[in-house]
Amino acid sequence: MRVSCKSRPLLSLSLLSLATPFLVAGAKPTVASIITTCTFGSLPPQKHFSTSSKVNMAEGQQVDGKSEELIKSVQDLFSCKPTPAHFLKWSPDAIFEDPICYAVGARQYKAQWYGMAKAFAGSELRAWHIESVKPDEIRYAQKQWYKIGSFEKIMDSTVVMKLDKDGKIVHFQDRWGHNEIGSNPLTYIFRRLNAVTLPLFVSIPEGGKAHKDL
Repeated sequence: MRVSCKSRPLLSLSLLSLATPFLVAGAKPTVASIITTCTFGSLPPQKHFSTSSKVNMAEGQQVDGKSEELIKSVQDLFSCKPTPAHFLKWSPDAIFEDPICYAVGARQYKAQWYGMAKAFAGSELRAWHIESVKPDEIRYAQKQWYKIGSFEKIMDSTVVMKLDKDGKIVHFQDRWGHNEIGSNPLTYIFRRLNAVTLPLFVSIPEGGKAHKDL
C-alpha cells in the first residue's frame, strides 16, 4: 500500500547540507538533493526479503508481540506517518542517528521524523528482512521507496534499535547502504547542527495540538 505525505519542502536542513559531498554542485540544500546524490549499497545476494507487512513472516522468523509492535511503529515512521503515539516507544533521551544527523532527545529526533513527512510526497516499505531480535536490540534491513516531486529513489539501509529494560528505544541508527556510520569529528559537528536547527523549522504535534518544538 502506497503512503502519501504532505509535499512541502523543508525550509532548511541546516549548515550540514553545505558541507557534505552528497550535494550536486549548485543544488539547493534539501533532503531531496542529499538523497539524490548519495550512493546506497545493495544487499548481499543471500539475504531473503519479505514484501509482507507482517513482521512474523519476514524470513520465516517469529517475534514476540512487543517487538513486532515496535518494528511496525518504526516502519510507520519511515512511511511518513508520525504521530505522538509512535514516540511513546522512545525514551525521551534517545539518540537518533544516520549519516547526516545525530539527534539527542525528543525535541531533535521528533523533528527528523516530522521533517521527513514534510519533505517527501510519498514513502513506502518495499521489502525488508529481520537480522536479529534480542531483548536489548532489534536489527533489520529494508528497502524503502521515497518520492519528492518527480524524483523517486529506493534506499537500502540497516535499522538498528538499542532498547532499555522497558523495551523503549534508547539509540536508533539508520545505516544507509548497510554501512557503519562513521565517527569523523568534522562530520559529527555538522550532523549535530542538523539535529539542533531542524526543530526550528518543523511543527511537531503534541497531545493533538501542533506547536513549534523549540
